[in-house]
Amino acid sequence: MDTWSGSFDNGADVTLSFARTNCCLAIESDVDSLHICGLCMLTDDDLLIFDDNSGMNYSFGYHLYGDRVELIRDGSVLTLKKVESN
Repeated sequence: MDTWSGSFDNGADVTLSFARTNCCLAIESDVDSLHICGLCMLTDDDLLIFDDNSGMNYSFGYHLYGDRVELIRDGSVLTLKKVESN
């Protein structure tokens, strides 16, 4: 499993994990949490997650730079760093 993590300026933690053809994007704060998990599709610059729970599709732009990835949504960019696996 490949995992990337980072945080928003407001302190909310973000984790993006890939396992085979599935992906999970988790956003956790002191107040609330959001989990988007399910089948994913990658193109050269887009990530699409088909959420198992809501049945909705979520699309993100992305740029991969070795040990970090930038997720892009509605003009905002969030940088996540690769988590070293043991």
